[in-house]
Amino acid sequence: MESFAHQEDAENAELEDLLLNSSSDSDDVMETAGMQNTVSRGRFMKFAVVGMALMALLAASLCFTGFSTIATVSRQHDAVILNEEVSSETSLPVDKKVVGCDQLAIVKVHELVHNNLGGKGPDQGEEGMIYNMGIFMADANGNKLADKKVKVAVHATSPYNMGPGNTYNGLHGKFLSILMRAGEHLNFTIGVYDVDTNEPLTLPIFSITFFDIDMSRKKSSEYIIAQDFEHYYVANGTQLNITENHDGTTTFHATLAGTGADNPEESEALTEFSKEKGVTLEYLKRSSTNFTIGTEEGKSLRGFIFTLRPSMICAKTQYNGTWEDPLNESLPGVKLPLMDGEQGVRGMLLPIIHVTPNGTAIIISHNENITDNSSNSSNNTLENVTISGIAAVVDNRNCTVTIQMKNGTEILEKGTVTSVNGTVIVDTTDKCKQSKAGPTSGTIAMLIVMAQLAMMWPFGNLQ
Repeated sequence: MESFAHQEDAENAELEDLLLNSSSDSDDVMETAGMQNTVSRGRFMKFAVVGMALMALLAASLCFTGFSTIATVSRQHDAVILNEEVSSETSLPVDKKVVGCDQLAIVKVHELVHNNLGGKGPDQGEEGMIYNMGIFMADANGNKLADKKVKVAVHATSPYNMGPGNTYNGLHGKFLSILMRAGEHLNFTIGVYDVDTNEPLTLPIFSITFFDIDMSRKKSSEYIIAQDFEHYYVANGTQLNITENHDGTTTFHATLAGTGADNPEESEALTEFSKEKGVTLEYLKRSSTNFTIGTEEGKSLRGFIFTLRPSMICAKTQYNGTWEDPLNESLPGVKLPLMDGEQGVRGMLLPIIHVTPNGTAIIISHNENITDNSSNSSNNTLENVTISGIAAVVDNRNCTVTIQMKNGTEILEKGTVTSVNGTVIVDTTDKCKQSKAGPTSGTIAMLIVMAQLAMMWPFGNLQ
């Protein structure tokens, strides 16, 4: 700005001298006016060039990134409106429903094949605890996915301060188990893998339940820090102190003492007291998750036990000496589990899932009306499509999926495809959250630059 001021002062002095020493000839006056116009036009053009440069930078940014930011904001706004509209009636999202225990996925342990968490044995070789397991799930039509084989691995991601030869780790009864010293903590991951390729497997849904979160008589209390889950479920009357942390994690902390006598023996049948000391965590479309477990200062060893089942929701509850349906509110004293510690629910809040009769495909959809009967649909949308009529699924790798029907028709849907040992998982709720720039966005960017040049060009030729 200083150089512009000096230039303007010099030009004004020259103009004043010219006016004092010249006649009133009209040509001289016109020349003087022309000089003033040149000065103003020059300053205007400099600002115009800066503006064009900024617009060109914006256009180049859009060219490389596309217009995904605008699209993302629009989608988020639409989602907010949908949730507000639904909350006034059902308080549940339009693409989810509360699913009963007969449709919830469980992952059963078949065998522990390797036991060396943190490199502390008892086995030698690779670090971690490795299990062979099977996935079981069903949809509302009774179609089932039965014992789909997977590998589950537990790996320490921080130092594990235990002596060698620890035989508690691995499996303790029917539970996955980790032994901890008082005053210590451990970070670890739980991941699901393909049994043949050892590649991570993204499951549509799964849950993890931690049991017997309590403290010793000397107040060495246990805690679990979890992340990435959709919802958690605890007993109505839970003993756990639950804290949402600033980093997005949640801590579940014991508040009452327990003994070995009140430890659960089964994950599918629990006393009311056992349920009050546990938590079930719900995960969607993940292959792994992270945890921290630990205990406060003390002298005793503490055992942590967990399963890949929704036990706080579905494990039978002991009532008057008999095992009863945990969601049967007709029984006096039976209370529904609490989702996120607040809302009583008769199941787990999940996306709408359909399974083909032979278990070869799982469809995650916004639509509950996908049917299962012997007739084939000729409609080229997922509305009223016949699950048993699906012949194949093709991943187009451009955020679209082609579902080929046995009657020769094809359905093109936005979404993604993954595979779990021969079972195809089609997620039509995944709309590819970030679009990539293509020829259209690049063309628009160039048009912006050309439009700016066209607007500025006439000003550069004014006389």
